[in-house]
Amino acid sequence: LKRGGSRGRILAGGIQMALEGGGEETFCQIKEVLCKHRELIYSIYLYYCATGASHDRFVMGRAEFLRFVTGARLVDSELDEATFVRVLKEAKAGRKFMQETRTLRFADSLLRFEFLQALVHIALLKYVLPGQIPSVAAALRRLIDDIRCSAPADAMALAERDIFRK
Repeated sequence: LKRGGSRGRILAGGIQMALEGGGEETFCQIKEVLCKHRELIYSIYLYYCATGASHDRFVMGRAEFLRFVTGARLVDSELDEATFVRVLKEAKAGRKFMQETRTLRFADSLLRFEFLQALVHIALLKYVLPGQIPSVAAALRRLIDDIRCSAPADAMALAERDIFRK
């Protein structure tokens, strides 16, 4: 990621810059995609949270987030690990209670809603900015499909809550 490039501007300025012009319709489409795939997303989040040192189901640390992006095969020549560290920081940038509590447990981590924001950022960086997919919602759909294809079997089992009955 080159400083000052279009990808850098997205991270520096946040998701609003990429959604300019799309307005409420774009946000509704993104929400629809996230709602449709929430079981899978929540299962992936839960799985990677549980792989951390604290085995906390509600907090994804930096190491677990990087394990997720590596496991999902999202790291490539265009999007390196440092880019994903910036995505993590951007997704949690709006967290105001962190400045007050300063607890080590949450300092370098993502809560579930921040993980959803990070997925949108990744979809923008991976598909929209390079011009592969013009729509943020379609890019998010593609990202979720890519994640589904590379998800560990244990994470997929969490998504299918009735699997034990089969």
